[in-house]
Amino acid sequence: MPREWMNRDPTAIANFLLGESAFRRIHLAEALAHYRDAVASDSTFVVAALRGAQAASWNHRRTEAEELVQVALRHPMAPRYLAFARGYVAYLGGGGDSAANFLPAPIADDPAKAVAWRQLGGVYSHLPPLTRH
Repeated sequence: MPREWMNRDPTAIANFLLGESAFRRIHLAEALAHYRDAVASDSTFVVAALRGAQAASWNHRRTEAEELVQVALRHPMAPRYLAFARGYVAYLGGGGDSAANFLPAPIADDPAKAVAWRQLGGVYSHLPPLTRH
């Protein structure tokens, strides 16, 4: 089991999973509320903070997205999550090139990681990098 899931508050995990369900149904406000609750139950739950940031961004709540990414960055995390977080910070800040440099790392680590692919696609859709990657 990855360390991101070990010793987690069961309430935080339940809220995270409810958030994932809502996110997949594109019920973004509901998803964001669940991710917020997960982070409120366990402020070190990096994965919930990062997914909350995505839900906030898709809800056009950029400031909240930036805050949630910063919550995640205050805690140790696996390299793939750190690269994703750094790429997301760059994306939120308008740095297409930086985002495109960071986001392939989580994809290389787990090619089935749909959220990383989706985010990299968002970079190329909204902030086309100036250099080819």
